[in-house]
Amino acid sequence: MRSKITYRNKNITLKSDTKFLGIHITENLKWTIHIRILRLQISKVCYIIKSVQGIMGLGMIRSFYHSKFKSLVRYGIIFWEADNESIPIFKLQKRVIQSVCGAGTGTSCRQLFKDCKILLVTSLPVYVFEVLCFSKKYKSTIQKNKQVHDHNTRKNMDLRIKACNTNLYKKV
Repeated sequence: MRSKITYRNKNITLKSDTKFLGIHITENLKWTIHIRILRLQISKVCYIIKSVQGIMGLGMIRSFYHSKFKSLVRYGIIFWEADNESIPIFKLQKRVIQSVCGAGTGTSCRQLFKDCKILLVTSLPVYVFEVLCFSKKYKSTIQKNKQVHDHNTRKNMDLRIKACNTNLYKKV
């Protein structure tokens, strides 16, 4: 049973999901809604690329890919990338690359990615790059183990992961 929340004598309705800074989050910290919306946005990008295939050159289409597809996928990837529901995003990337190169749907994408010099979304460098950017931006708030205790251990330079003791975290 959900508790009622009131503020200044007004009831606040509880929602099962919310959008915060462009990322959709459910009450149990799942990314299903965000991934579903992202899939719709990426499908539109794929359609546009297919539509302009004969009109624009490969360089312009690649620029469009980087400005639309890549920016959509990279935003928030450090949160949703590990979710099992993100697999369709990776399949859509293959479909978009096939459209960029003008290849058929049955064509293997391995060489197409190499020819276009585009990294897979699932590739480690993309995810690691985003995590590194996040770490650099918030380095003042991230602690190392050696800042918490004085013991000279082999993991004293590792980043400190704060334990979460909430009931919501335990349910997930």
